[in-house]
Amino acid sequence: MKVLAIVPYPIDYCAGQRFRIELWAKHLAGRGIEVEFLPFADQDLTDVLYQPGKKLRKGSLLLRSFVKQLTKVFRAEKPDIILFTARRL
Repeated sequence: MKVLAIVPYPIDYCAGQRFRIELWAKHLAGRGIEVEFLPFADQDLTDVLYQPGKKLRKGSLLLRSFVKQLTKVFRAEKPDIILFTARRL
C-alpha cells in the first residue's frame, strides 16, 4: 500500500509533524505500507517565514512553493491513500 503524505514542512524540521506522521513511517514500512512525503515549504521559505517584514520575499516564496507542490502532486505515483496534514504556516 502506498500513502502520499502532503505535509507543511520539510522532513525532520517540525516536532509536531515528526510526532504525528514521520515517526510512524518506519513502523508502517515494516507492515508493507510505504509513505512518501511531499512537503509544501522548502528550505528557502522556512528560513524567511518567521522573520519580521520581508513580505514580498515571503509572498514570492509561498507562490513558488504552491506551484512546486502542485507539480509534485500531479507527478507523484498514484497512491492508495492521500494524507493531508494541514497546519498554519
